[in-house]
Amino acid sequence: MPSKLHQVIDDPDALIELDFEELAPFVLDDLNQMSPGNDQTNFHIRNYCNAVSSAYRGSPRTAHPSEKLIAQHLSVAWKVLDRMSLIAQDISKDFGWYLVTHIGKQIGSAEEFRSMVLRLNFPSDHLHPTLVAEARHSFVRGGFYNAVFDCARIVEDEVRRACGFDQGLIGQALMAKAFDPKDGPLSDASEQKAEREGLRNLATGFMLRFRNATGHARPELSPDEAIDAIHSASYLLRIVHSRVDELDSE
Repeated sequence: MPSKLHQVIDDPDALIELDFEELAPFVLDDLNQMSPGNDQTNFHIRNYCNAVSSAYRGSPRTAHPSEKLIAQHLSVAWKVLDRMSLIAQDISKDFGWYLVTHIGKQIGSAEEFRSMVLRLNFPSDHLHPTLVAEARHSFVRGGFYNAVFDCARIVEDEVRRACGFDQGLIGQALMAKAFDPKDGPLSDASEQKAEREGLRNLATGFMLRFRNATGHARPELSPDEAIDAIHSASYLLRIVHSRVDELDSE
C-alpha cells in the first residue's frame, strides 16, 4: 500500500512548517496505514522519505522546489519515532530498514502520541529527588492523577516528620498547623505576615486539591496539568527541607 501522507497534508509548505514532533505522529499513522494490524511490513527510511516528497510534484518530471527539504523533515520525524521506540530497525535486513513496533501500533491519535512524548520527557532533573521515583513510576504509565497524589503523600509525610506531628494529622489540617503564620514549625517568622499566610494557603490548597480528594471527586488531569502540579509539590518539599535545615543550624 503506497503512502497517503501527501493526501493528509496536501500542502507541502504546511508540512515543512510543522515541528518535527508534530510531524512524527502523521508519519507514524501513515506507516500504520501501510502496515495494518499485526502486519510486519518493513520500510526503508530513504525510500519512504523520497517517495513521500516526490508525491508533491506537480508532474512526474517537475520536482517541487522544496522536495529535498520535505525529505529532510520526514527523515528527522522518522528519527523522532525511532528515539521513542515506536519504530525500530529490522535486524533481519540491511541498515535503513525499519518496522513499526508493537508500541507504535498502539498509538492511534496525535493526542496519544503527545501523551507519550510527555511521559518520555518527564522533568526528572527539575524536581526534588525525593519525588522523582514514585511520581515517574505512575506518570509514565499514564496515571497522571496518581503521580500527583503520590507526590502529595510524600510532601505530607515529610511535613509530619519535620514537625514531629502525630500520624493522625493529615492533609489540609496538617499543612494548616505546620505552616500556621503565628507559630507553625515551618513558618518563617522573618517573612511578612502576608507571605506566611500565602505559603500556608498554598500548602493547604494543594492538599485539598490533590490529597483530600477521594473517589469521583478526584480531578481528571492531562499530562501538562500533572507536571505543573508535581512542580508545585516539589516547590513545597524544597521549602520543607529548607526550613528543617535552618532549624537544625540554629
